[in-house]
Amino acid sequence: MRRDVFGKALFDYFHGKTGRLFVRRDDDYTYVEPLELYFSDYEKWSSLEKELLSRVKSLVLDAGCGAGRHLLHLQRNGFRVVGVDISANVIKVCKERDAVHVVIGGDVAYAV
Repeated sequence: MRRDVFGKALFDYFHGKTGRLFVRRDDDYTYVEPLELYFSDYEKWSSLEKELLSRVKSLVLDAGCGAGRHLLHLQRNGFRVVGVDISANVIKVCKERDAVHVVIGGDVAYAV
């Protein structure tokens, strides 16, 4: 059974619980993930994010949608967006934030 540590952290943060998410990568680099980043307003986004989202022309699939900040921004600006994530907790957060089309997706296998 897969533990949903990231999804639980976002869910708890959204519901007002404070805490930190410590991340350790495969190369043992460890850092604290700033959860507020996943809920930040458009004004605080990087210029790259803004540039990429400005190029959207039609239907969008937000794979790994997390807390839905990109999905919700596009949705509010009239685009049709479908969000997919493997975390039931982040899908709950997206729905509570008024995302219209979000679904739980399965694991994606890929080759490196």
